[in-house]
Amino acid sequence: MLISSLLFGGAAALAQSAVDPVEVTASRWPRTVATQAASISVIERAEIERSGATDLFDLLRTQAGVDLARTGGPGSSTSLFLRGSNSNQVLFLIDGVRVSSVNTGAYAFELLSLDSVERIEIVRGPRAAAWGSDAIGGVVQVFTRAPRSAELALRAARYDDAQISAAYGLGDAERGLGLRLSRRDVGGYSAQTPEGFSYDPDRDGFEREHLGLDASWRLNADWQLRASAERRLGEVAFDRGESEIDQDHARISAEQDGSAAYAQRLQWTYATESLRTPAFLQGFDSRRRGLDWLLRADFDSRWDAQLGLSYLDERGGNRLLGIAPVYRASRQQRAAFVQVGGDFDAHRLEAAWRHEDWSTVSPEASGQFAWHWQTSAAFRVYAQWGQGYRAPNFNELYSPGFDGLFAGNPALSPERSHSTEVGSEWQSESFGTWQARVYRNRVRDLIDFSGPLFQARNIRRSRQEGLELEWQQQIGAWQWSGNFSLQDPRNLDSGERLLRRPVRKAALEAERQIGVWDFVLRAQAVSERAEFGGELAAYQLLDLRLGRDLGEAWHLDLGVDNLLDEDYQLARGFATAGRSWRIGLRWRAPVAD
Repeated sequence: MLISSLLFGGAAALAQSAVDPVEVTASRWPRTVATQAASISVIERAEIERSGATDLFDLLRTQAGVDLARTGGPGSSTSLFLRGSNSNQVLFLIDGVRVSSVNTGAYAFELLSLDSVERIEIVRGPRAAAWGSDAIGGVVQVFTRAPRSAELALRAARYDDAQISAAYGLGDAERGLGLRLSRRDVGGYSAQTPEGFSYDPDRDGFEREHLGLDASWRLNADWQLRASAERRLGEVAFDRGESEIDQDHARISAEQDGSAAYAQRLQWTYATESLRTPAFLQGFDSRRRGLDWLLRADFDSRWDAQLGLSYLDERGGNRLLGIAPVYRASRQQRAAFVQVGGDFDAHRLEAAWRHEDWSTVSPEASGQFAWHWQTSAAFRVYAQWGQGYRAPNFNELYSPGFDGLFAGNPALSPERSHSTEVGSEWQSESFGTWQARVYRNRVRDLIDFSGPLFQARNIRRSRQEGLELEWQQQIGAWQWSGNFSLQDPRNLDSGERLLRRPVRKAALEAERQIGVWDFVLRAQAVSERAEFGGELAAYQLLDLRLGRDLGEAWHLDLGVDNLLDEDYQLARGFATAGRSWRIGLRWRAPVAD
């Protein structure tokens, strides 16, 4: 097809803005993206609003190296594969809080409201030396908004999809208080197709409610206090029942900018998740509390260092609703890490090391080395090597399984990885901004349910390797951007490709101003993917968005998703949306000077 030949024949991504964005996830302290030896994407609030995306799935699906699979419509279980890694091998953070379930190791981000998001940072590649367990494929961190005026947003879309959100804030970044509320109701469509194992031709809907609070207080010239809390409630239907999900997370931090030579941060974090599926009498509860201290010091104009200490207390379990607990478990983690960096003319060298001591598995040590070379104002290159690991989740350790089958194993070891990456960026007035990256990540001691009783065991190995290209350029009145990913995520024991990860993926976006309207056309092409029962077919999607300001405070968004009404699948036997319209209206009061 035209889109496929256009996209797969060239490169391209949603690249950096004209002003180099600042991010904190890769190094745990604010630095500009262009000074870091890592593959980083920063999605700012303005880009989130311009995209017209209704949820995180919509927003991330065109990002380079990010693959998503969903078993049904909005709210359904979603898997995020970063550079071919498993969902539980990607560390998901909200304001520095680990929010994944201690039972499954994954985070149900289907409940996350984009109206509560200020920006998203995606760091590709292992970050165990900085963050510890789970960051084998990379880190995705969401930063919540701190509204400082009144806001209201209304949205409607096909499949009886309605959203409303409101926010109100007082003060400024140093002394402020903010409140965010939102609700989404989706009538939906059947989660499964006729080939699904439990197909029922009804409508499987989704409901979500969200409450968020934030506060900041400047104590003096040196110390700043910040606090935030989020609560999300959701109900999602599937073809044989429904699941109820409750999520809470909170953090309190104190940050000191003592001088130009040093700074420190102390942060307490808390996260819970409760998942109940009455049709199967299943309930899962997860709770995590953490304490982190981070110190940054600049010794002179050349050398800098970070030192960090952290503590986690995790508790969770599974129960048969109304009957009895299946298992209850707890564990603790203590960790320390150090990172040293040095600038030598156009070169920067970094080394990091972390030691973690878990109460349920053997202690883990991980390292990271990186080199960055700014050869000129227009060209830079970097290389890095890093280790990653994932501590087994509670289901893998303690679940009794079903009649003795698929049981956990308390003797499991962590999954471990080694990764290498080389990347470059080139800026040209004639050809735009280009980024290119190649990587290889090998994972061993993968946990698999195998043997006569399918018990959890450390026996598998995998390899993820690939190429990523990104491009952005202004051509006349058009702003073009795009990306192309080529990858080979493979099970080294069987030789087969990992499920639901495409070999090739590309996205292309064109934007321009036409009169008072902001016009955006986005195309995406995804190649075939390995799946149970045979490959999933390739597909192409085309989306259209129109936006315009209605005075100083109002903004109107119109859009059509899947403009060509493509019939495609992200997982065998599960449905996706056809051609869909959407409309949004946003009001924002001016911020007082």
